[in-house]
Amino acid sequence: MGTLVGATPLLLEKRGGDPFDYSRSYSLWLAGMFLCAMFISIIRPDRVWRWAIAVGFGLPAAVILSVMAHPEAYQLLPLTIILSVLIAIPPALAGGYFGKLVGQTYGS
Repeated sequence: MGTLVGATPLLLEKRGGDPFDYSRSYSLWLAGMFLCAMFISIIRPDRVWRWAIAVGFGLPAAVILSVMAHPEAYQLLPLTIILSVLIAIPPALAGGYFGKLVGQTYGS
C-alpha cells in the first residue's frame, strides 16, 4: 500500500516534470502514508512501529523503481532516496500510533 501511495505522484506527473517540485505530491504522500498506516494499525495494533516502517518504505521503493524506469530524470539519486525516507516515515509513524489509539478507544 505504501508503494502504491508513493508511486501515484511519480506516475501522474508529465514526462520531464519532477513530482518533488509540487506541493500536491507532498500532500498526497503525507496523507496517504498517514491513512495507510492508520488503517493497518487499527486492524493490527501489535507492533505498530513495524507496520509504519513497512508502509513508510513504500515511497523510497517507488522512487527506486522510478529511477530504474527513468534514470535520466534523477541527478542526485542518493539525496532523493534519503529525502523520500524523511518524507514518508514520520507521517506513517504518526498514523500508526494514531490508529492504535483509535482502535483502543473505540474498539473495546
